[in-house]
Amino acid sequence: MKNKIYPWLVLAACCGLITITFGLNNVTGLFFVHMAADLNCGIGSVSLFLSLILIMSGITGPIAAKVRKKVNVRTTIIACFIACLACYYGVYKADALWKLYLYAIVIGICGGTYGSTLVVELINNWFAKMSGTALGIALAFSGVSGAVLSPIISAMIVNKGWRLTFLLVFCSILIFFIALALIIIRSKPEELNLSRYGETADSKNANQEKKEVKVNIFCKEFFMICGFVTVGAMVTSMGAHMSGFSNSIGLSSGQAALLVSAVMVGNLLFKVFFGIVADSKGGKITAILTYICSLAALVMFFLLPSRFFILLFFAAYLLGTSYSAGNVITQACCQDIFGSEKASFYYAYMNLSILCLGASSTTIIGYIFDFTGSYKPALVGLGVILTITFLLLMKVYQEHNK
Repeated sequence: MKNKIYPWLVLAACCGLITITFGLNNVTGLFFVHMAADLNCGIGSVSLFLSLILIMSGITGPIAAKVRKKVNVRTTIIACFIACLACYYGVYKADALWKLYLYAIVIGICGGTYGSTLVVELINNWFAKMSGTALGIALAFSGVSGAVLSPIISAMIVNKGWRLTFLLVFCSILIFFIALALIIIRSKPEELNLSRYGETADSKNANQEKKEVKVNIFCKEFFMICGFVTVGAMVTSMGAHMSGFSNSIGLSSGQAALLVSAVMVGNLLFKVFFGIVADSKGGKITAILTYICSLAALVMFFLLPSRFFILLFFAAYLLGTSYSAGNVITQACCQDIFGSEKASFYYAYMNLSILCLGASSTTIIGYIFDFTGSYKPALVGLGVILTITFLLLMKVYQEHNK
């Protein structure tokens, strides 16, 4: 019985790890306007805080994977937990941009250590089947915190200010989920004399006989998949700017919080849905659905004025599909094109591009707004490059299926 239950407990802990990394990142945009006003700077300058977190997460991920081979995973989690708490308090007291950037670098390193690369590794170690569904469920929790916390954070900022709100919300969530992870997480089932969920004798032998895998990251297939999922991750940057976008078209702070919640609900539901689709239909179908929904969201944001709030709410919900590009769809497309044995290795390399370039777009969009006073140029640019990379991805599938 424990052999069937414990993998799902590990999945629950993975959901917590995603919440304290991507989940908290997804609500950081709610602080941008208030940070900028307090520190007397532009939105673009404040957006660099989140960009640095994501960039450092991307750089740290592959390094942390090697460190975990020599250091117990719970030891690294404890070290990063202490560092993160100190940095959150530093953000609370920060009176200059350079201090925010310094704390962002450390927070990003911690996130890269116990973030998505660790979650993917744990799920692959604990699930022989339904790994796509399990990954979709875990990654969906990046949207849970946003959906639940967005209206709470918006109200708290009004009553308590952005600094105290940041400290209380981020520290309390970090403490709770790190405690859960430390109680449950083990790197591999063998540490508890268990086996992977759904593992058969054949799959167990295959897993034990795995040899070193060589990957070619300079092939066109790698670049085409990486291009689409990276641009998909760039589209998610509009989620971080949803509060600023709402203000720019005349919506209230309450309506802005609802749009952020809609994005996070879409993020949550579509990741679970796409995880199931990836297991049954593969990466091509999930990529097509993501493209259609993401492009529709960008077009609606570009065309609709504030009086069509219900449609804007629906567009925000559709934007949540883009959050699947950087993880669920990446893994599924890599399995389709490169095979299951090599998929996780290609994913690790693509994740670096996804986080670094996706993170940079958060700052770029902020500066575009600072210089033009509008988010429309960014919406057009994202729509164009998303379409180009999608067509190139479909070309890869066409050639692969010949």
